[in-house]
Amino acid sequence: MNGRGPNEVEKNFRYILIPVVYAWLAAAVGLVGYGLYKPEDVIPNLEGYLALLAILAAPATLAISEINRLYAENQAAKIQLEPDIIRHEIKSATDQQKHENIMDAEERRDRLGSPGEE
Repeated sequence: MNGRGPNEVEKNFRYILIPVVYAWLAAAVGLVGYGLYKPEDVIPNLEGYLALLAILAAPATLAISEINRLYAENQAAKIQLEPDIIRHEIKSATDQQKHENIMDAEERRDRLGSPGEE
């Protein structure tokens, strides 16, 4: 990320997608665990529990697919820009080094004094 921090898509990916996936997984695992622990409570209402999971899964799936699409577009744009960013960083570093060399040479020249001065 070149020291710039995460952008909006990466924040959405991290703070929306991951919790939604974990919440849905927790609900599904909880239902399975509850079904194994007390099957007499779950089996009669199984269709209701499955409908609840499906209702929760539909918006989560839409959100996940949209965030994944945005994330993929963002990463593709980064990949396309990376050579330009690297060229700019190399040019900046080269210009900085040239500037430091010139300033160092001028400082040495001033210390030594010009050849005609004495």
